[in-house]
Amino acid sequence: GLNGMLQREGHVSLQNYVLRKLAQVQLSDDLNPRARMRQLPLNVVEKDIQVLFSVLAQHGHAQIEAARRAYEVGVHHLLPRQRPSFEAFQHWAPPLDLALSRLDQLAPIMKEQLVEALVKTVTHDQQLTLGESELLRAVCATLHCPLPPLVASPAE
Repeated sequence: GLNGMLQREGHVSLQNYVLRKLAQVQLSDDLNPRARMRQLPLNVVEKDIQVLFSVLAQHGHAQIEAARRAYEVGVHHLLPRQRPSFEAFQHWAPPLDLALSRLDQLAPIMKEQLVEALVKTVTHDQQLTLGESELLRAVCATLHCPLPPLVASPAE
């Protein structure tokens, strides 16, 4: 099934991940439209924020230091006081899945801020990689929020 595509060598291609994610969201929304009523406060999803921003920063920056800086910029926007630190994930797909399913339980206004912060991380180096835009697409679909204009319109 969908998960089988991903298990090869335990290493996930970003594209496979995104495709699977989009398919899953479609399915679970069809099956369970009321599942998304509960709302978590931001401080409960700190670890999930750490995972999401770390993975996104990792995919947008070849150098670990650049990734760390991009991560800091985004996370600071969201959690100005308590900042979980950047973590480089080898096997990022399972923790990212978990993080996204939890972040989907944030209030809509918090999701907006989350996406704003993700955009700060992505644009930190003034370039949007294909990986970053793909990942943002999957994230927004999973969180049921609109794509930021940055990704919605193709780059000039």
